[in-house]
Amino acid sequence: MLHATPLGRWRSFLTIAAIAVAGCSDRSAAENLQAPAAAETAKGAPMAEQKCENDPTSRSLCMIRMILDHVAQDPDRAGGGISEIKAASSTSYEVALPKEGRIVHRTYSFEVKEGSIRMNAPTERVESF
Repeated sequence: MLHATPLGRWRSFLTIAAIAVAGCSDRSAAENLQAPAAAETAKGAPMAEQKCENDPTSRSLCMIRMILDHVAQDPDRAGGGISEIKAASSTSYEVALPKEGRIVHRTYSFEVKEGSIRMNAPTERVESF
């Protein structure tokens, strides 16, 4: 039985949500988003902010969308794409980006305020083979 545990079901949901968000072109959702702020170089400094609904699913979708946008803008994104996105907490996600001979693990954290989400600069660690 696949994904029989609650954690397995949650991971399946996040995978499906990430795929759906990546291919989403919902005009009304796009109209509700603010343009991302310019990236700052200081570790942990806010990078982007978006408005979104205040329920947990909408917040998760906004965070995942921001992560996908950030990865898409990465000049060093060549490699194996995204192999995993998982929630580390209600306000942070871990993303695995396989490269040749290594996997780059990025942790994205967010500040959640009523009606908006701010992405902080991600932290990285590299797992070499």
